[in-house]
Amino acid sequence: TNDFSFFTGNHEIVIGTHNEFYTIDNLFIQDGFGSYEFADLDAYYAGEAQSFWHTYPNDPDNPSDKFKAYQISLYAGDTWRVKSNFSLVYGLRMDVPFFPTSPGYNPLADETFGIDTSDFPSGNILWSPRIGFNWDITGNATSQLRGGAGLFSGRTPFVWLSNSFARTGLRQTSLEAYGDIPFNPDPFGQPTDIGGAGLQDVNAIDPDFNFPQTWRANLAYEYRIPWQRMVATAEVIYAKCANEIEYQNINIELTGGSIPFDGCPMYEDVSDEYTGAYYLHNSHKGDALNFILKLELPYG
Repeated sequence: TNDFSFFTGNHEIVIGTHNEFYTIDNLFIQDGFGSYEFADLDAYYAGEAQSFWHTYPNDPDNPSDKFKAYQISLYAGDTWRVKSNFSLVYGLRMDVPFFPTSPGYNPLADETFGIDTSDFPSGNILWSPRIGFNWDITGNATSQLRGGAGLFSGRTPFVWLSNSFARTGLRQTSLEAYGDIPFNPDPFGQPTDIGGAGLQDVNAIDPDFNFPQTWRANLAYEYRIPWQRMVATAEVIYAKCANEIEYQNINIELTGGSIPFDGCPMYEDVSDEYTGAYYLHNSHKGDALNFILKLELPYG
């Protein structure tokens, strides 16, 4: 982080940059030690399972997923003291996440779902403008009106993105088996030759995916009460998602039918080659409205 501040007339201008550099090494294998389900306690004591799930790395010598991530930020802002009792603050921020490495390409997933598992959202620019004001109505810090609005950007937890590196369908194989399955208590000796052909589990991401952004605006009135110099505040805050995350299992599709007793729609698998195909993209749904009434007693 590096900020440069300078003053000109009644303006205080700040120009700065904030940059983050990550090297990520993530080892996560769902059901990596085997998962068993038993019909009842007697079957459990007898070591006879009715279902079994296991996922194992296709390259045992390189089971974890390594990638780099950079987030470059530039911003500029101005605090303009328009009058002795009125200030205006405004600025613009730019965030650009970069991923110099990409996941592997799975041609079967491309053929089945029309997704390119190697196409990763690197270099998508996020613009974040904002403006705010502070008005000392009486000029003696007794009555104050403040507010502002802006678009604010965050960072996506990189573990969500790491799933796209681990679950291309090429790095791991998943097994499902049902019937009479002997329980194996050795976590490192789980069977890999039961349950028929190995299944793929795919996580892909929209190449136009943007990190989370939220529109937020507030308006507040503060009044210093003569008694004990207490401060009363009334404030309203509104937030609206501009870019939020949404996961979709694209390996299921509507059948057109519904469950008779409750009318819920019915789904079926697109392909039996996959345990799931999860697609991460953006949603613009979601908002919040908050009203705040507050009474404070400052000490000191």
